[in-house]
Amino acid sequence: MRIRYYDWLEAVAIFLVCTIHQVWLKGTVASSVAITLVSMAVPLFFMVHGALLLNKEISAKKQLKRYGKVLFQVLAWNAIYLLYSYAAGGIEPGSITLGFLYNYFIGFVNSTGINSGHLWFIYALLAVYAFFPLLKVCKDHNEKLLKYIWLMCFVSSIVRQEVLLWGGYLGELFFGPNKAFNIEDFMRNLSPLGEYAHCILFFLTGYFLSQWVQTSPAAKQHRTRYMLLCLLAVVAGILLIMTERYIEFGQLEYNWKPVTALYKRVGPLLMASGMFVLFSQLDFKDGKLYQIVKTISIHTLDIFYIHVIYAWSFYRWFYRHDLAGVLPNFLRAAVVMVLAFLTGQIIRKIPVLKKLLA
Repeated sequence: MRIRYYDWLEAVAIFLVCTIHQVWLKGTVASSVAITLVSMAVPLFFMVHGALLLNKEISAKKQLKRYGKVLFQVLAWNAIYLLYSYAAGGIEPGSITLGFLYNYFIGFVNSTGINSGHLWFIYALLAVYAFFPLLKVCKDHNEKLLKYIWLMCFVSSIVRQEVLLWGGYLGELFFGPNKAFNIEDFMRNLSPLGEYAHCILFFLTGYFLSQWVQTSPAAKQHRTRYMLLCLLAVVAGILLIMTERYIEFGQLEYNWKPVTALYKRVGPLLMASGMFVLFSQLDFKDGKLYQIVKTISIHTLDIFYIHVIYAWSFYRWFYRHDLAGVLPNFLRAAVVMVLAFLTGQIIRKIPVLKKLLA
């Protein structure tokens, strides 16, 4: 049985992902807020994955098969981006050398064509899949260990980045230039969970929140209160990220730069947690709209792989500054998402090519 609010969360998250790539925005505060909303998309994906997978019985063989399939797909789509960029004139023929291919596929260096940087999410997903059997054993035999891992992830990712930003800002504010409080080297040496600790954190957060939703007897009685608290959490996350944007860049207006290590900050965790619980309190009905949402949710990875091709092409062929803005960017993202979905449906009907999709 499908859990409807998971489908809604994934549909919202993939739409937000489509809004961030090859943006049609202007240097305004509204654009900064729109970009800030996107920062909850990745945490939401991992939260839904954690809520689903840690509540299922999955064999090691099935998990290994899933890992191999996703690894094949990410390499294949990297190659497709490269070939399409070359065919569309985004890459000079003479620039493709063995060194270029090594840097592109092994070093994750972007070409002058389609930016494949978004695939970091798939590599992070693979890292979580690799760690998943250990999480499942902890969940099945001693759930307190999951809380310990969550805490370690929180400290080694989010606390680390917040101290780096606020230690630098407050240190120089109160004690003068070059007086930043910095524990980056200390944390780097002690962190046991590597580059994607924040993704494991989101994964576990989704599981813990799903357990709370299922077991909390007060959830139905105090639904309005919970929903207000969730909305406050989302607003607090937005305000915190906007504050950190101002600290880092000295302006609230959008400058086409993300806040450094954005996903390793409190703001996105607050926003995503608030949205997760908020949606859990909404009574999503079955019907035509839900069927559309469910279909999008089932094919989020299809859209994720394909949408950047359309986003890059639209920007290359149709972008004009006078057409840019928050609403035009949302409309562009909606068109890109629909086209990516339809393309995925076509690919799935071709026996050889359907292996490219989940």
